[in-house]
Amino acid sequence: MKITSLLQCFLWNSSDHLASGGAKVTWDKICLPNEEEGLGVKNLEMWNQATMVKHEWNTHTHTHTHTHTH
Repeated sequence: MKITSLLQCFLWNSSDHLASGGAKVTWDKICLPNEEEGLGVKNLEMWNQATMVKHEWNTHTHTHTHTHTH
């Protein structure tokens, strides 16, 4: 995902000492909540997949409950 790649580049290439040595922390660790010693960054690929599934679920289970009036 392009956005995830940009976030990773921002975090890992913004410091000169990291550019030559590579990442010191895995992306999975960065995406952990603060309470679990992560940075709390959303894993956008997982978040996107979950929202797409939720949208599909809502579309198939609530087809007649959402009516729009203008």
